[in-house]
Amino acid sequence: MWGYATHSEIYTFHTAKASSTPNVDNNIVVFSANGSVYFSETQKQNSNSQPSVILTDNNPYQLSYALTKPMQIKAIEAIVLNKILASNTETPIQLPSSMIIPMQQVKPTLFVANLNTLTTGLYEIYVRITDVNGNIIQKKISDLKVMPRFIVYAKDTGAPLQDARVMLYYFDNQMHRYLPLSLVDLGNFPNPNYTDANGQLAITLPAGKYRVEESALLYNTVTTDFIIGPGINQNYPIVFLSRDPLNVPLITQFATNYVIDTWHKLILTVEGYAASIRLFHLFAVAILTSFVIVTFLLFTLRTQIKTHHLPVFFLFHVDKMLNRHAQKYIYGTITDEQKRPVSQVLIEFEDRDTKKILLEIMTNKTGRFYCRNNFSREINLILSKPGYAITSVPINTLTLPENGLNFEITKELHHYHSGTAHLLAGLGESAGVLFETSLVITLILELLFISIYGFFKTSPYLILSILNILLWLFFIHEHEQKKSI
Repeated sequence: MWGYATHSEIYTFHTAKASSTPNVDNNIVVFSANGSVYFSETQKQNSNSQPSVILTDNNPYQLSYALTKPMQIKAIEAIVLNKILASNTETPIQLPSSMIIPMQQVKPTLFVANLNTLTTGLYEIYVRITDVNGNIIQKKISDLKVMPRFIVYAKDTGAPLQDARVMLYYFDNQMHRYLPLSLVDLGNFPNPNYTDANGQLAITLPAGKYRVEESALLYNTVTTDFIIGPGINQNYPIVFLSRDPLNVPLITQFATNYVIDTWHKLILTVEGYAASIRLFHLFAVAILTSFVIVTFLLFTLRTQIKTHHLPVFFLFHVDKMLNRHAQKYIYGTITDEQKRPVSQVLIEFEDRDTKKILLEIMTNKTGRFYCRNNFSREINLILSKPGYAITSVPINTLTLPENGLNFEITKELHHYHSGTAHLLAGLGESAGVLFETSLVITLILELLFISIYGFFKTSPYLILSILNILLWLFFIHEHEQKKSI
């Protein structure tokens, strides 16, 4: 006789205690993503209208739920229901898949869930509340559409195109035309912007009518109109750019736009730091001041003009432009036997009677020297430089030649510079080469300061840079004259 094996299991269920279900009236729901709040609404028990949110795939978002009345809560969960299979089909799923995420209690009456969009499709988001008595209420919060990210492709390869320039416009219903989207519209997302290594833009646009203009280096420009909305096909357009390497106007336009965009992005970055860092102003002023000072020092190394001689150098050239320098200055050029200007010659002004040294100056890189004529008698000029014979020349300070003084010094037969002297001279020459670079950086920083702090606060630094430019122009003029000697 055959026997039969039977299996049995016992389940125990507990029904909810006799009590009223949780009341969700006036509870507050906040949906945020990408640093922006998509909606913040007060819930109503019998309301059937919910907002709709549009995000891109693989995008983090946060759901916050705040209780306005004390409630004995056992758990609050966020539920995401998938209504359709994907973005390319409208076939509904008979039993929608769901994702349940426990909401974390961050305050006595505030619960938060951090979620992430995965595949593209249409979803519904619910909040389910379970109280300590076992009562459950589930309320729909919003509809969620997840769409593919904005991608630009190269038509010749079919691969995503990196560093493609994307300019976005929205359709203004009142003006009946497309207008550029601003930082405020995009939540501090720059417009125009450039695609990443995957050819993508990490941007989420609200529902609306848009136009996009895409371009890339060595590729053509494409303009496309599109609509972002809850519909299954209301997504970002699929854009393909055709290669056009011989179109010089397009290449020039893209390069120009790239420089302008980079400059604007730099300004926005600096402005962002200025708004968020308290010590930014102090550091910024210190950096700009340092660059101004360093630029002046590099100018002295480049021209071999001593710092304390700069005022006389500047005033002499200004007076010369106004034709009032004669007899007001003692100036001239020192050359060697081949009529080549000699720099770094020490010139000592000696009182002819007492033999006392009244003043010391040095020639600059062009062999020129300048000083104010504060003398009213004859003096001796003693010219000396290592490797050259010492020369003493008498001059009458009351009758100076109109074209300046010209002296010649003679090289000694045997003279050797030390290794240290050669090293210091080389370091000075190398540092002096950086003068123009430092001057350009200083001017760029000052332009940034004008955009942030205004012209008035930046004007002292700007005046110093203009003075530095004038000194450089005066020296260049001298250098050209040296070539003609």
